[in-house]
Amino acid sequence: MEVIISYDVDKNSQAEVKSALLEHDFKDQMPDGRNVIYNMPNTTLWHPSLKYPYLAKQIFEAVIQELNKTRKTGEKITPQRFVACGISLKSGIPGEEHTE
Repeated sequence: MEVIISYDVDKNSQAEVKSALLEHDFKDQMPDGRNVIYNMPNTTLWHPSLKYPYLAKQIFEAVIQELNKTRKTGEKITPQRFVACGISLKSGIPGEEHTE
């Protein structure tokens, strides 16, 4: 199943969290099967092959836990929001690639 996740973490941690999620096969671009590539918003990612959306949450939580291992108490990443949705149809505005 294709899964889209969207999450909020503090702005200083966004790049680090995104990079770690990309290492777990999440993507910041999503093809639609008709030669169109959708560039996802900054804290929204796509996974091409998870069996269930709740697995995306488990991966996200494990990534946050791993990143927090080396942080002091006051510097830990605390997610404010997270959602994972299974998708079957795609429609949107492709947008430009992120440069950050």
